[in-house]
This record gives sequence, C-alpha cells and structure tokens, in this order.
Amino acid sequence: MAKKYVTMRSSQTLFDLALQVYGDITQVFTLIADNPDLSNVHSGRAGLVVEYEEQTLSITEFYKKNSIDLVSGFPTIGEEALGNWILATGFWVDTGAWIDTETWND
Repeated sequence: MAKKYVTMRSSQTLFDLALQVYGDITQVFTLIADNPDLSNVHSGRAGLVVEYEEQTLSITEFYKKNSIDLVSGFPTIGEEALGNWILATGFWVDTGAWIDTETWND
C-alpha cells in the first residue's frame, strides 16, 4: 500500500480520521504512531497534514469516491461559525446559566 496524506478539517477528530482513512476507529493509534505531530487522541487540529497507509476497503473507497470527510467533533474556540450563536457568543455552565453579555437562568 502507498503512503497518503490528508489534511484535517475544522471539528474533525482523530477518531473521525481513523474511520475515514482506515475504516476502523481503533486505528487512531496507528495514526498517532505514524505522525510525530500527534501525541494523543486529542492532538489533531484543523489544517494538520496527517500521513496514513492507503486502504482499499469498500468503506474507505466509498468515502473517497463521494468526497466524504467525516467530521463529528465540536469546533474549537475561534473556529465556530458566527451563525451558530450558541458557540459563537457564549457558553452554558452547569448551574443552568447562559454566560455572555447577560446571564439568565432557566
């Protein structure tokens, strides 16, 4: 198999990437072992180029053929879309209060 490269997208987790390129989320540890910029399952980030061994599984071929990038994570601070007011303007705390320029309780 040939070495390939993929660039991580915003909100894409390493688990997403492992499923996308290997067809198996347990291969997340293979991604970490093969890429010096990855030290743990949380070290992926948008724009990071990740090396992987090309697979010819039907699921990985389906993703490739249909240009599907698996993205299941939440945006990190600063990457969220402004149209998503919940993530763009404040945050929810466990006390039931919304925190930004004003605070209210349910």
